[in-house]
Parts: sequence; C-alpha cells; structure tokens
Amino acid sequence: WKFAEGVRHVERAVALSPNNAEAHWVLATALPVVGRLADGIAAVRRALELDPLRVEYFGWATRLLLYAKDYKAAIAQGAETFEIDEKYGRGFVFVGSAYLAQGDAEQALDWFQRGQGLDTAVRSYDAMIVRALASLGRREEAEEILARLAAKGNGRVTLNYRLRDWG
Repeated sequence: WKFAEGVRHVERAVALSPNNAEAHWVLATALPVVGRLADGIAAVRRALELDPLRVEYFGWATRLLLYAKDYKAAIAQGAETFEIDEKYGRGFVFVGSAYLAQGDAEQALDWFQRGQGLDTAVRSYDAMIVRALASLGRREEAEEILARLAAKGNGRVTLNYRLRDWG
C-alpha cells in the first residue's frame, strides 16, 4: 500500500482543479490515513465551502472532528448535517459516538436508538447501543441485545466480548 503516494496524486488533482469539491473531499478521506487529520479537516471544510449541500461532506466532517476528539465541534457539525438530511443514518452514529466519548451515555443512547429506527440505519447501531447501555449500567438490556445478535448469527459474526469484562 502506497498511501502517501496516493495522497500526492490527489493533492495534484486539487491543485489542477482547486474549485472541485469532490477532489477536496477525496483528499479529506485520504489525509487522515497518512496521519494528517488536521489537513483532512481543512480539506473537507473546503469541500463544504464549494458544495454546501452535499450531506456526505457534512458527515465526513463530523467523523473527522470525532477522530480529532473535538466532540463539541463534532456534535455541532452533526447538527448542521441534519439540517441538510434529517435521516442521514451515519450521522446518528457520529453524533452519538461524540456524546459517548465525552461521557454523556444517555444522550448517546438516544442518538443511537433514533438512528436505529431509520430506514437508512447502518448495521453498527446494535453494538453502539450495547456500549451506551453498558456505560449506563443497564447490563440486562445490553445482554439481551447481545443474545439476540448471537442467536441471529450467520456464522460470519462472532461476539468476542462479554459484559462481565466491562467492569
């Protein structure tokens, strides 16, 4: 894998077409891979300036702010995302994860459960809900979800953790 080389190619594309929002977004997805998270945030912000209605750019900005551990900014960015698309499934994961990371498991659980009910729901909600429930000390509910997932298993997914290991 030659990620740094790939970043150089995308940087060249941005230089050749500086007003191309998609090029800036692709750069924003590549830069964190080579340890340039702050540059990735700047690139996605530029993409948003050029195309302020593209929900994927808002979602990626929220995700990068979450990775940067700027949880307050991630939550605010998520709010902007939902102004564009109130059913953006991944946005619920990102905002809920920001709340969970800053220690507000109740808010996180609310976001994860709201996202779970969408037709755009991503597959990771059950795991996120379990994490929030465990953080709240609601072990029985978390264990019920884990048991349901284990019973539904298709042989490809293995649950490698137990709630008793979480303290």
